[in-house]
This record gives sequence, C-alpha cells and structure tokens, in this order.
Amino acid sequence: PGDVTLAMHKQGAFPLAMTCVQKVKDGAKLRAVALGYYAFLWGKGIEFAKKEMVKKGGQIPPTINLTSLETTIDTLGPMAKQFGIGLRVASEQYKSCAIDYLELSLDYKNPAIAQIAATDPDAKQIFDMLQEAMGDKVSLAMGFSPDLAVFTFGPTAVDQLKKVVDGEKGMAGHAGLALT
Repeated sequence: PGDVTLAMHKQGAFPLAMTCVQKVKDGAKLRAVALGYYAFLWGKGIEFAKKEMVKKGGQIPPTINLTSLETTIDTLGPMAKQFGIGLRVASEQYKSCAIDYLELSLDYKNPAIAQIAATDPDAKQIFDMLQEAMGDKVSLAMGFSPDLAVFTFGPTAVDQLKKVVDGEKGMAGHAGLALT
C-alpha cells in the first residue's frame, strides 16, 4: 500500500490526459476522507468568495445554493446550459469501484457561443482551440476500490478509470497495470 504510478498521455487531440493509480489499504475509508476534504475546501472557498464580493460591494444571490459543489451545479446548471455550458457532478458504482466525477461540456453550436465567436475573433480562436483539444467535454474522475485509488483527467476520464479497474492495456491501463 502506498505505491503510486502516474501516466500523462495524449488522448485524441487532448494534449494532457492523466491517470494516477495508488495502492491503498481501505479504498472506502479513503473515499470518505477525500470527499470530506473536498467538502471542507469547497466551504472555505465559498467563504472566501463571499467575503471578497462583500469587499467589492456585491453579494452572491441568495437563490444560488452554494452548500456543496453538487447543489451549486444543480442551481447554476440550467443557467449555464443556456450558454452552451454543461456541468455535471455524479457518482456511480463500477464493479468494486465507487466513482465520483465532475464533467464540463461545451455546445459550440449553441446560439450564445456562436454569436460570441461570430463577433469576436479572439473568442472564436479560443473556442476553436478548445473544441480541437477537448472535443465537447472534459472530466475529472476519482475511483476507489478496496485496494486502489484511481484519479483520471481528460475527455473520457470515467471510461479511462474503468479501463484501469479492468486492467486493460493502453494509455489509461498502463498506470493501473503497474500496480496490479
């Protein structure tokens, strides 16, 4: 337990996908600690943001539920969707692995994005670069099985994590195979 391997690799046009695998003694316990830690950090970040907004004479609208990352995305998701931005936080079980992930997607054909791209050449260049590099989504996933902790980042982070769980060879699987 404690051995770690990290693979950084290109995934399609995405320049820097990552897969990190660590041997652990108790994946369920580590997951609980990790989720608790992320909730703590979220709370501190929101506290800081609220104080900074007050310093600048503003405030976060009370209709936005900032209790957790999940509630914030549930609140902001419909508004972001109008601008072609998809936000999703989810959890799923895959074999013996509990997977938690955050996904960001962009709909480049959304009228709001298309209008910005049509009127601002710099924005169009950024959108084109994003679309080429990440396609329509990028995600960050973490998975915990009884003896492994796996963290992945890239356009298909959840699928990459599942490949590690399955022991599949390939870019994502190399990190997992080193420890299995």
